Amino acid sequence: MMLKSKIEVSIIVPAYNVEDYIEKCIDSILNQSYKNFELLIIDDGSSDNTADICKAYLKDKRIKLICQKNSGVSNARNKGINMAKGKYIAFIDADDELAENYIEKMLKTLEATKSEMICCSYSKDIEEMKNNNEQENYILSSAEFISQITKNNLEECYIWNKLFIRDIIIKNNIFFEENIIIWEDMLFLLKYILKTKKISTLKSILYYYRTRENSAVNCNESIKKIECKVKVLEEIMKLSIDNENFVKLVKIKYINNLINLLFKSLKEKNLSKENYKKNLEKVKKVRKEIKPSLKNDIKYFYLCFKKFN
Repeated sequence: MMLKSKIEVSIIVPAYNVEDYIEKCIDSILNQSYKNFELLIIDDGSSDNTADICKAYLKDKRIKLICQKNSGVSNARNKGINMAKGKYIAFIDADDELAENYIEKMLKTLEATKSEMICCSYSKDIEEMKNNNEQENYILSSAEFISQITKNNLEECYIWNKLFIRDIIIKNNIFFEENIIIWEDMLFLLKYILKTKKISTLKSILYYYRTRENSAVNCNESIKKIECKVKVLEEIMKLSIDNENFVKLVKIKYINNLINLLFKSLKEKNLSKENYKKNLEKVKKVRKEIKPSLKNDIKYFYLCFKKFN
């Protein structure tokens, strides 16, 4: 594909202590069939050799390395958004890899369908990605896309297998919440979707998602992580999403996470009487709205009848 003078795609890669994976990630980006992109690597205060590995690639003028003190993945992504010069933005995790035609196929389909976002399929098996030749794609409205999320899995609101339009992000002030350490991508994605009318979906597997035992997603949940989940779900409930099943799903997840937060906080003696009562009232209020059959009902009734010590 011919290289244009104006940058079309900005690829944002936050990196933190990924010395074992960052080289493969960068190579998969530089090996793209589409060449007209910039790569913004934000090293978020790595204490290993991540930054040094990235510096070896700076002879390629498309690559910019920004080294900062550890401020979190949301801060790194926001910095990338503000620096980006491309019309389109892709967020890639530093331990993942792309198919060679990832950008070309995503961009070609996005522009051909005049969509405002496009997503592709992904695999946790790199060989499956390399051997996949699926060509089918389809177009959804934002409402249909949210219905699809509801049917599949709310937690799979990933941003790394998607291509976004930067103007939509900037004009609508859609940035990542920097005080949230988990599910920040879910909130970002839903805010973005609500500003779209047409979304393209490719069945092609173009993204390899590497699972790591010590990743943030797979670590045991701390009180801080559960608090962040509760906050994200509270923010989602404030969004004007006209889908009864989606809203119910969010409320059920909200109640379950808030109950888990209360239980864990009691166990670790990290909760005041005031916050205990305040959060329990939130659970009761939302529970009345949906009257669900919850996996945490036993915990809920325990919390209702327990005397706070």
